Amino acid sequence: PSKSKFFAFSSSIWIANRILVYYSFLLFGVISTVLVVTLSPVFMYVLDYLIIGERIPKRSIFATAVISACVVVALLV
Repeated sequence: PSKSKFFAFSSSIWIANRILVYYSFLLFGVISTVLVVTLSPVFMYVLDYLIIGERIPKRSIFATAVISACVVVALLV
């Protein structure tokens, strides 16, 4: 029973995510939506550090910075 409840919960979260992403395509356009969705792991790193004080390895910070820069350049150029 607990696995089915977790599956239902995670499925409903995924469905809500898809609805919000498609709705944001309508409101903000493709470029802004893809930029926010792609950079969401960066937001998670920052929030993890600020809220729970999680230590982030320098290697992960560097990789995230490189990927983020590539995404921003690709979308805005």
